[in-house]
Amino acid sequence: MRVNTVKKKRTPKSKESTRRTRDENIREFQRRQKKGEATKAPAKKPKKDGVREIRKRLKPQKDMAEKARRPFMILKPVKKMLAEREYEIPEALAKSYLDEAGYGSESLRERGDSGQKNLQFGNVNDCPRQVHYKFFFPHRARDYTVKGLILFDDGKMHHRNIQRRLEDRGVGRKPEGYLTLPNCGAVGYYDQLINVGMENGWRVCDLAEYKTRFPYACDEIGQDAYNQAQLYHFAAKGSERLKSKRIKIRNVRIMNRDRAVQTDEVHFSWMVQPDKARQAECVEYMDWLYEKVVLERYLPPQPHEPTSVPCTYCRWKGWCWRDYPEIIVGEAELERVVVPDREIVESHAQRIYEILRAEAEMREEKGRLIPVVLGFLRDNKAPVMPINEEEGLVPRQSRTTVWDKKKLIKKIGLESFALVADVKASLVTELIKNEYVDAGLFESAKAYKLSKPFLSIAKMKTIKAKEKT
Repeated sequence: MRVNTVKKKRTPKSKESTRRTRDENIREFQRRQKKGEATKAPAKKPKKDGVREIRKRLKPQKDMAEKARRPFMILKPVKKMLAEREYEIPEALAKSYLDEAGYGSESLRERGDSGQKNLQFGNVNDCPRQVHYKFFFPHRARDYTVKGLILFDDGKMHHRNIQRRLEDRGVGRKPEGYLTLPNCGAVGYYDQLINVGMENGWRVCDLAEYKTRFPYACDEIGQDAYNQAQLYHFAAKGSERLKSKRIKIRNVRIMNRDRAVQTDEVHFSWMVQPDKARQAECVEYMDWLYEKVVLERYLPPQPHEPTSVPCTYCRWKGWCWRDYPEIIVGEAELERVVVPDREIVESHAQRIYEILRAEAEMREEKGRLIPVVLGFLRDNKAPVMPINEEEGLVPRQSRTTVWDKKKLIKKIGLESFALVADVKASLVTELIKNEYVDAGLFESAKAYKLSKPFLSIAKMKTIKAKEKT
């Protein structure tokens, strides 16, 4: 079978190309190259982004999305945790501290056998009555709290750590040692010797005393540490133990360590030089303690007020001031609260604004109602006006100190009274401290003036517990 086919004609690009032969076209191209007229390639059209290009462009965003989906980035807190407080471990630790302190059933303290046997350098800072109780009435002291025992234990741990570190660096040597005052038999126990150098065959050293303190007390040396350092200076001069080892003491270094590690600078150190005048005063006081308080069993008068710092932290305060019971006036101080979000604070502020606006009206109404309720309680001799099962209204009165000046003059004398004619608390404290006046004399001349009674809200449970006692 025969099929007819039609040949397609080639369409020329231009009329000029149809007139030239192949060789002529080549020669024309070479001529244009020489003249720099080479034909430029037509510009390519930009391709559309494919899948790969889109993935490359979105890869950083995908990485961030993957990180956001990781568990540790979006782990939310548990609203109700399956945990409850347990007391076995805390109780076991507390008992361990108490047992180490000798507060068990067969401890020396309960047998009255733990009295102090000899004076110590630290007694130079103690109240003389406290020294008397330490020697003859140790069983009258209150027990240390677990917090106090933990602080003592941490202090011992820090002492050992400091000694080891200074020894490793070659700064300290021969940690710990005894010094004595022969006249009164007092004993001092320094913490370490610090190398200084050599002098004529003698090793020159500084005595080091390490103390752990709270942050607010670290940046000052303190009178107690200064007095103790001066006793070290005095005792080191006549120490046969140091002379036998050919050790010469130059100065005393006092180093305070921030036990809470809350300050930027944890360690604070001072170089204490010999102060002969202070040394004489400290030695004279130690001799007086030995001859009068220890040998003669003399109980000195109170050198501090019961509200002073030494009395507040003294373990014998309850026994020393037993004839003057402490009077607690007023309510407890307010505790600090956690500040909530701004929206809640604004709602509180709005409510306070409303209360302040109505305060004048409420004060007038309060002044009218309180005398009625107080009169009812007085007539019926009732301690409380119940409001509901949990709370009630109780009468309160504040007290101010009133001095019996005639009685006070008889107690302390006219000359001492002239120094506290206004009988201000600051003047009384200064007189007791500077003139060594018995603080108990002032307590016996105190009286209290009651203010106008008022009402306050109290828990019925607390009132019933007081009635039972």
